[in-house]
Amino acid sequence: MRKILTVLSAFVVISCSSGNGASTTKLNYLEVDNFFSSKTDIDGKGSQYSLLLKKEVPFTSEEILRTEKHYKAIKRAMAEVNPATAGYYEQITDREQLESKKIFSGKRFTVNYIKIVEKGEYPTVLLNERVEIVKSDGGVLYPKYPKTFYTVKFDCGNPHNDSIKNMYAKSIIPEKGNAEVIFELLNPIRVTGGEKIKLRYYFSNNTVTDEEMYYSRETAESSMYIFDKAKQVACAG
Repeated sequence: MRKILTVLSAFVVISCSSGNGASTTKLNYLEVDNFFSSKTDIDGKGSQYSLLLKKEVPFTSEEILRTEKHYKAIKRAMAEVNPATAGYYEQITDREQLESKKIFSGKRFTVNYIKIVEKGEYPTVLLNERVEIVKSDGGVLYPKYPKTFYTVKFDCGNPHNDSIKNMYAKSIIPEKGNAEVIFELLNPIRVTGGEKIKLRYYFSNNTVTDEEMYYSRETAESSMYIFDKAKQVACAG
């Protein structure tokens, strides 16, 4: 099984296709999930993270349409399974649909946070990224995923020596019924890309898959604004 990583507007989506070169083992997913949660606790006491960037990512018409089809399908299925209780479940679905409308008529952001752990000419920073949704009624949501955690080392005197030491991200796999997955970067890479990377995927069914893939300069460019801002803050400190 080959995993293809696509990063679009900082949203991580993992899709599956046929292929070779991956090895699969077993692991306790709960342990990995607990570790990931501890690294992405932005709001916890003593986290010492500060806001780095906040960028709006508007909802797409495709997302809105897909959600509308989802609720219509639920109502249709409930009516077919048991017409006598269809009205009850339709009321529940209507409330959920109203909540989704508040979300889609609000705003969505990717928010990046920074914590400097080593200062000097070669500072090291921790970066966290999560999604924030401000609903039309003013309520704020922080979805469970996607979330990303990085450790980055900068060279304040040389833009070509900046590197990502590790990275963890949590997302879902649409092709597997939105199954949850955490992936880990196993080898340090340049923030500018243009090299092979090794990824480890931790699946919620306790399987683990390792694979190599190419991290292109074009893909890296989509996230460079985050690293450029983080370097500016770290080197000024």
